[in-house]
Amino acid sequence: MLIKISLISLVAISLMLTNCLTSNPAVIPTPIPVPTPTPSPTPVWVHEITHYDGDLLPEMTYAGSDKCEHNEQLSSSSICLEILDYGGVSKENRETALLAISAIASKYPNSQKEITVDWPSFGSYSGKQNYLAFVLWHDEHSDIGAITYDICVFMRVLPSVKDSCVNWASDLLNESSVTNGAMTGSAYKMHNGSISVIPNNVWEKNIETLENIIKDPSLAYDDPRRIMAHEYFHTYQSLHYVNTPQRPLDDLPSFGPMWLIEGSSEYASSRVGALESWMDWNGHVDYRINSIRDLLISNPRYQDLSHIETMTQLNEIIDIDDVLLTNTGRVLVYDLGFLAVSYAISISDHDSVIVNYWDDLSEHGPEKSFKRNVGLTLEEFYLKFEKFLNMSKVEQLSLIPLHPESSDY
Repeated sequence: MLIKISLISLVAISLMLTNCLTSNPAVIPTPIPVPTPTPSPTPVWVHEITHYDGDLLPEMTYAGSDKCEHNEQLSSSSICLEILDYGGVSKENRETALLAISAIASKYPNSQKEITVDWPSFGSYSGKQNYLAFVLWHDEHSDIGAITYDICVFMRVLPSVKDSCVNWASDLLNESSVTNGAMTGSAYKMHNGSISVIPNNVWEKNIETLENIIKDPSLAYDDPRRIMAHEYFHTYQSLHYVNTPQRPLDDLPSFGPMWLIEGSSEYASSRVGALESWMDWNGHVDYRINSIRDLLISNPRYQDLSHIETMTQLNEIIDIDDVLLTNTGRVLVYDLGFLAVSYAISISDHDSVIVNYWDDLSEHGPEKSFKRNVGLTLEEFYLKFEKFLNMSKVEQLSLIPLHPESSDY
């Protein structure tokens, strides 16, 4: 406000001086020679600061607070979490989101080393890429303009993408609404932090009792806590590959095959769900195996995981907009990925597949990181997994870890 007043005052003073001079033609000021300014040396490097440490971002958002308000609950993680809601979201819904994120963040925290990047866009050539906005929104009651503003004010900050940000954010919300699913935007260099978009058809769903879930394991699928934990794990993943160069859509992604991306998020969120007594692990594994076995009867080609490696392949296999609406898409992307990750853990161990693979990713790339932590190349693993899929269910269950408290689990 002070700046605006000063500018207006300066304009007013300038007009007053002009009027005074023109009303008295007898007073003609003597021109004062203006010295030619010495040109400043052209800087060798000029870089606009477009990224900020996550701790500085909350005060920029419309729906958030002025600080990382959940540091106490996320004490084991370096993430700056901000839960943003835009109308229609109850206190209970917010608490459920925080409960889910806190539970999985305590099992899979990001370290200071992982979140620190040496990007010139931070100004000091290094900064913390540690901001996570959890957007809880309602397709009827939320202010869409406020949501897109918040997304663009912190996330799409580079000049080259700023103009298109509102359209991008609107498309993100529309896709989230159409697919009835949550989505997470990764922390690439063009992004100033990460974002998870959670529509009301996710967080409004009832939380079933463990007793009911044991009777009907399919109920665990729609548990909003498990879904939000899944989305958090995508942020955990992205902070490990944020410095890796992106590859073409028809190549193996720089972060690894698509079945591994979704499969490890499903595994981690389901593991946390079992450890927190949100769901029954044994029944959950059995339910997923049944879904896969039913699908492969009519779609045997998907026994070969090499068909679910790249984004191009994924788009060819299913209509990506319907991935959460069709049973085929759900089983292929999530169930099969979950089972493949479970089998990889049975060959190696939990920490190697779910933690160390991501730790090694930036240095070694997906192919070598997988070999280091599973002991097999991707091609070798695909052959073994295909044989595993052709075993009886009893044999399959004997190989998959079934004890949440086990160190291998």
